[in-house]
Amino acid sequence: MKARILLLPGDGVGPEVIEQARRALMAVGGLFGHKFSLLEGLIGSAAMTATGSALPADTMAACRVCDAVLVGAVDDDVADCLRELSQGCEVQTCKMPVKASHLTGVDTLIIRNRWLVGSWGGREDVGTDEPVDPVQSIGVIRAAFREALRRRCRLAVVDTQESLSRLVDQVSEGYPDVVLEYLELMEGARRLVEHPASFDVILGCDRGQDVLHRQATIVAGSSGTLPTATLGEGTFGIYEPAHGSVSPMAGLNQANPTAALLSAALLLRHSLELFKEARSLEIAVAVALNKGSVTADLADDPTRVLGTRQFGDAVLAQLPRMAAMAQGRA
Repeated sequence: MKARILLLPGDGVGPEVIEQARRALMAVGGLFGHKFSLLEGLIGSAAMTATGSALPADTMAACRVCDAVLVGAVDDDVADCLRELSQGCEVQTCKMPVKASHLTGVDTLIIRNRWLVGSWGGREDVGTDEPVDPVQSIGVIRAAFREALRRRCRLAVVDTQESLSRLVDQVSEGYPDVVLEYLELMEGARRLVEHPASFDVILGCDRGQDVLHRQATIVAGSSGTLPTATLGEGTFGIYEPAHGSVSPMAGLNQANPTAALLSAALLLRHSLELFKEARSLEIAVAVALNKGSVTADLADDPTRVLGTRQFGDAVLAQLPRMAAMAQGRA
């Protein structure tokens, strides 16, 4: 197939991790016979310096002619551009898979309203302090129920204001097989760390939910392993690692590109509907991680630490075998 993908490397470690995702997408395209046109644009502080706007008109125009967007990171002080990007592209439902190879049975999906999240790992709340309009979250709530129905039929709703709770209850009537529970925010955050395998899908539609991201980082072992996909009603999506710009690490070849690589896999699955290709990339990442030579944030042995590009090399080395297996050639 042919597809256009817009890369927005952004700030801090964004360009380094997006480079590894770019390499992986091109490798997947070659191995499976696809033609991916990878365009590149500006966002965040890098865009502000170059154009005077954190979200230039050219970037939004490029989004409209692409099948998907892969973002690296933006600095905290321009985090509103991510909200504006998702609103401009009419995508709102943010899905963050949380898995942990060192913990048994952990396979959780956190669903949030991307219009209420700033930069990952930094300032979360955006816009005003006014209560969230329930109508603005109806699509996110329905998406959470659909995901729960597709998975293990359990949905935990965390710290939702009363009007949103009523809306969740109304939507739940159409999903009688989904077991619904409500949790206060700090209770949910505590349980996510202490008993992560007890969760299937977690829904948080309010502001002030960044604690869920912080706890997910603890469960996963590093924010460098957490990918996200922000989707709407169609197949177009915005994909982004959930580690923020981490500017002090920029240019040091130390950032973990796992989340960017897994975000690229989500892009292949959700926007391009290339399921074998997505799975091949995910398995290649998992094999590379399991071999024990990883980036510093995950390394138990300092003598086996890999740099950003070197970990990308390790994943690329696994891809041909995974692609051959997916295509029945191995």
